[in-house]
Amino acid sequence: AAPFALIGPHAGLRYSGAAAGKGYAWLKGRSFRRVWLLGPSHHVSFEGLALPPSGMSAYETPVGDLSIDHEAVEALRGAPGFAGPGNAHLPEHSLELHAIFLAGVLGETSIVPLVVGRLGDDGAVRALARAWAPHVGPDDAVVVSSDFTHFGLGFGYRPFSEHVEEGLEQLLSEAVSAIVEGGLEAFTAYLARTSDTICGRE
Repeated sequence: AAPFALIGPHAGLRYSGAAAGKGYAWLKGRSFRRVWLLGPSHHVSFEGLALPPSGMSAYETPVGDLSIDHEAVEALRGAPGFAGPGNAHLPEHSLELHAIFLAGVLGETSIVPLVVGRLGDDGAVRALARAWAPHVGPDDAVVVSSDFTHFGLGFGYRPFSEHVEEGLEQLLSEAVSAIVEGGLEAFTAYLARTSDTICGRE
């Protein structure tokens, strides 16, 4: 069986808190062995995934702490693709903003936070997935942090100037469909076709 999976936003809470809350409502009443929390790196440039530094023991939040599953972390240390710098975690908000929701909904659960750098082509992504898959069980959850379309001149992405709301909804619908129904190839093709500015797409 596949693990439970959720994609949630990491914009400031005033912008995306309500959307994140709707997503996390799906976790109410559930319990997991551990939660794998993945978010794109905004401050440190590297390839692959970055495990948390050895001195990091927990994520502290106002509603409870999330302990880091060091057994899972150490099992991946040295695995192909998991050599990103631990200091990528220190300034990274894409994971931090999810911690309060996880603690609020699941309580003091354990997490495996992973900061995601550049992943390369589909072949590199599949190799990384093969290295990671044996560590993820059906009683785990996987939470992926991503803000979808960054629209406007400030982001260098304005594929339409009229009916903007409808256009953004169409992009979102196509992106979600590619992820859920088509998998890696479909999502890669969607990005190639639209150049959508989904956070963490690279």
